[in-house]
Amino acid sequence: MVNDNLASSTEEINDLKKVLNRLDTKFVFIQTKTSSKFDLGHISKFIHGVRDFFKDKPSRATGQEIKDLIELKKHIYSLSLYMEENPVCYMYYVTTGK
Repeated sequence: MVNDNLASSTEEINDLKKVLNRLDTKFVFIQTKTSSKFDLGHISKFIHGVRDFFKDKPSRATGQEIKDLIELKKHIYSLSLYMEENPVCYMYYVTTGK
């Protein structure tokens, strides 16, 4: 999220930066499961995957969609001069379990 808008390209990020001449950035990760219980292994993988996303050189195998998102992250970081605050990261693990 950039300036409270979902941004999916470097062009959108640049346009949002131009409007306010600043960047307010949030990274939101959501993992959903239909399991009837919480699985600590799945939760752990989710957390490690998010951690890996923020590494300079991610170690996990990633598909093209994740690679594209990593490039957006790098672009956002390259514009850090326009940030009044550090980006915030939100992580949600959602299941039907109790």
